Amino acid sequence: MPRSVDTVGMTFNVNFVLGLGWTDIRLNMQNLNNDPSQNRLGHDKLMALWVPQLSFSNALGSLQTVVDEMTTAVIVRKQEKPNNDRFTSPFEG
Repeated sequence: MPRSVDTVGMTFNVNFVLGLGWTDIRLNMQNLNNDPSQNRLGHDKLMALWVPQLSFSNALGSLQTVVDEMTTAVIVRKQEKPNNDRFTSPFEG
């Protein structure tokens, strides 16, 4: 929900939660739980990882994502592809 809307200036202010997901093939995790909430990273581990930077180029001022004390992260266990000849990913072949 907007915190403020300026229709004349064509601007609005909002607070929001942004979720990012990515794959880092350099990481090899063991003993991951199927439930990502059980695979939370501590702040020290999170600070050691590469995190993509996202810029908001149309924002008032130079705003970018920040990894800080309020940042949380979980590791999502990679699902195995079903062993089914009828299954075809729309991104393959």
